[in-house]
Amino acid sequence: MARTARVRLIALSVGGNDLGFGTIIGDCAYDWYFKRLCWKKQAPVVEQKLPGVKAKVTAVVDDIRATMRAAGYADGDYRLVLQSYPSPIPGGESFRLNQNDSDRMFKDGCPFNDRDADWAAYTLVPKIGDMVKAVAGARGTDYMDLRDALAGHEVCSLGTEQVGQGGPDPREHEWFRFLDYAHTQGTLEESMHPNAHGQRAMAACLGLVGAAAPGRYACTQDWFGNGDPSAMRIRPAG
Repeated sequence: MARTARVRLIALSVGGNDLGFGTIIGDCAYDWYFKRLCWKKQAPVVEQKLPGVKAKVTAVVDDIRATMRAAGYADGDYRLVLQSYPSPIPGGESFRLNQNDSDRMFKDGCPFNDRDADWAAYTLVPKIGDMVKAVAGARGTDYMDLRDALAGHEVCSLGTEQVGQGGPDPREHEWFRFLDYAHTQGTLEESMHPNAHGQRAMAACLGLVGAAAPGRYACTQDWFGNGDPSAMRIRPAG
């Protein structure tokens, strides 16, 4: 592909599966059912895995560079953008339902304790983002921080509802797939991933970064866009 078409930008989202993000989500859902907290046992596991995941992400970047060089590209001939992950759930204070309400699982699809949600949204997702940002800095790539890009539209977020209730209105709906054991929205593995609204928002972020000068940016919603996922804005990532 790189030999036959002019590649101008490569976007790379990697690291979450190596860290076991899906397993963490599943474990926390299991512990919610049995009224236990999962963050205390998962936090040290994440800390132990992060250096190894960072090394793997760095290796992927190096492999991409080597592949592009073999195809005749100098490093400055294209943009390589490392992107972080948006948080699929809000902090515990922003859930629609009380954590003891069984409908957190059977209706809303977010069976998580408030404290576990706090850890996931305010510690885990930022740690992953900071790790990716560190690799970008070490390897001289662009960086796109998405940790807050879909804020306010996470699964079970107060003030939103699931897609399918009242029509596809991104202003009112979640921008992620809920945790779904009935496969009503695709396979279970698609749960907690951005849905069509979320993908539109992230695509808008990438478009803005691609049009900007090389650098490291954070993408958030443009609140003057009235909830339109294509109305995003970027700023330099601090």
